[in-house]
Amino acid sequence: MFVHLTPAKKTEMNGKTVSAIILCLWDKVERETTVVSMWNKLDSLYMTKSLAHRQCLKQQLDFYRMVESKPIME
Repeated sequence: MFVHLTPAKKTEMNGKTVSAIILCLWDKVERETTVVSMWNKLDSLYMTKSLAHRQCLKQQLDFYRMVESKPIME
C-alpha cells in the first residue's frame, strides 16, 4: 500500500501521524522524537499480553461510557 508513495507524501503522512499521536497521547510519548520510537513506546505500553494489563484495559473500557444527557461532541 505504501510502496507507491513519493518521499514527499511519506514525509507529510509521517508529520500527520506524529501530530495525531501527540494530540492524543502526549503524556505517554513526550520524550520520543520519531514516529517509529513513538509507535514502539505505545506498543510496549498497550500491546502487552499480561493479565494485569488486560484487566486494566477492561476496567478503563467499563468506565468509558457516553453520558446520555451530553451531546456526542462533548
